Amino acid sequence: MDKEQFQKLVDYVTSPDAYFTYPKVLFSEGFESWTNRTSLAQALRRNRIQDLNPVLELYHSVVNEPVADPIDINTKIMVYWDLSSCIWKAEQDGDKAIHYLDLAIELAESIETHVLTLAKGQLWFNRWQLLSFSNRAKQAIMEADQKIAEHQPGLPGNSYLHYAYLFKAEILKETDIDTALEFLYKALQYFPDEHNNLDRLEELWMNRESDKEKTFTEIEKLTHFTVCWDIPDSFWSSI
Repeated sequence: MDKEQFQKLVDYVTSPDAYFTYPKVLFSEGFESWTNRTSLAQALRRNRIQDLNPVLELYHSVVNEPVADPIDINTKIMVYWDLSSCIWKAEQDGDKAIHYLDLAIELAESIETHVLTLAKGQLWFNRWQLLSFSNRAKQAIMEADQKIAEHQPGLPGNSYLHYAYLFKAEILKETDIDTALEFLYKALQYFPDEHNNLDRLEELWMNRESDKEKTFTEIEKLTHFTVCWDIPDSFWSSI
């Protein structure tokens, strides 16, 4: 991609005709800025373009950029994370998609949880999903079980435990709804308290026999991404 192509795409995402119009100031530093190229890739994704090649090209142009500042580290993690998703969607290449997700995990694991935008457990959850999509579900389950063992005992706010149990629930819901519900119930035990309706969870759990599949769906609705996984990593090494 060159400056002219970059500008054409910027014009598109900043136009009133875009599905989601972005402010021009977001791209004011131009093509030479790796963060502006990242912002453009994210803007194209949000505008739901069907051809992911420009997004892939923009993301690939920034993967080797060095980062040190917490904001830049978060940006780089998001790049790896979304690049992984784009590769799977566009190419169905599990190994390649997992490679970039692993880079996101490696970078996220190198810093404290409280400065992260994405939960570490969520990154692992996406890795396990990709393994499952790539016919390696058994490996994914083993890794989830390992994360559960590593992070016991657990408290609310532990994203590793939440997402490990959530993955185990998701992978079993079509074949063993009873066990899937048990895992989903456990997953909610590690969701941050201040963002979780525990009374509603208990109500659903007590009445699960009436419609197990519907109960699973309703319990899933109690989880969402806008939460604060704020237990410091240093806490787990102290217990």
